[in-house]
Amino acid sequence: MDSWGAKPLDMVTVDLHPGDVVAFAYNNTQIVGLPKSKTGPTERFEVGPALPAATMRSLAGAGFYASVFGPLPFRLGAMARERYSMIEVK
Repeated sequence: MDSWGAKPLDMVTVDLHPGDVVAFAYNNTQIVGLPKSKTGPTERFEVGPALPAATMRSLAGAGFYASVFGPLPFRLGAMARERYSMIEVK
C-alpha cells in the first residue's frame, strides 16, 4: 500500500479528510473503529496468502513476535484468506 501512496493512520493525531480511504486488516491488534457519522459505506474483501506460511496468525497458532497469537513461532501449510475493510471518510 505504501507504493500506492498510502500512509499509516496515527490514532493519536488523527488527520482524516473527506474522500480519504482507511483500510483495516482484521488480523491485527488494537483495531479502532471510526465514528459511523464520519464514514461512508464499508467495502469488505479477502486476499489469499502469497505463501503457505504464517508468522503472526492466531487462527494458525503462530506468534513469532507475540505468544498471545499462538505457541509456534511460525506455521507452514495452507492458510486462511486475510480479511480487510476499506472505509471512505465523509
